[in-house]
Parts: sequence; C-alpha cells; structure tokens
Amino acid sequence: MSLSTSVDNFLAKANNLPTLPGIAVRLFEAFQADEPDINEIAEILSTDPVLASKILKIVKSSFYSLPGKITSVKHAINFMGLKTIQNLALSFAL
Repeated sequence: MSLSTSVDNFLAKANNLPTLPGIAVRLFEAFQADEPDINEIAEILSTDPVLASKILKIVKSSFYSLPGKITSVKHAINFMGLKTIQNLALSFAL
C-alpha cells in the first residue's frame, strides 16, 4: 500500500470523528490576535487530525485544481489564506 493510499484511507475515516473543544478554543484565541501567527495556527490545527484532514481534503479538491501537492497544514494555510482557514476550521470545530 502506498503512502498516498494510506493518507486517503485515513482522510476518509477521519471525517466522522469529533473535534476536541479545547482545540476550538485555542483556534478562536489564535485567530483573535492582532496579528495571527500562521505557525501557531498550523501547530494547533496539526494537533487535531480531524481538522487537519478536513482542511487538507478541501485544499486538495478539484475546486482548487492545484498543479503541485499540498504537503502540510501550514502550506494549506499559506495557499488558502488565514480568513478561509479561520472560517473552515471554526465551522468544523463548532
């Protein structure tokens, strides 16, 4: 089984798991900062496999039609922008 197949299988299974409330609170606080830190937000999102997988699944969708691969949550944030990530992450978490 290849790595991409394993990742795809994980993403398919992870969509049904709940997000921890503490993660949502930390995300909300990080986004409310005067200057949100992309590294901090990526770290918070990466600690929750459900949120990370949902965001990666969206950025890898045909909607964005990316020629290259998004390999990390931080890369997804840089591509999609903080406002989009904020809306997605908080909607998934809440």
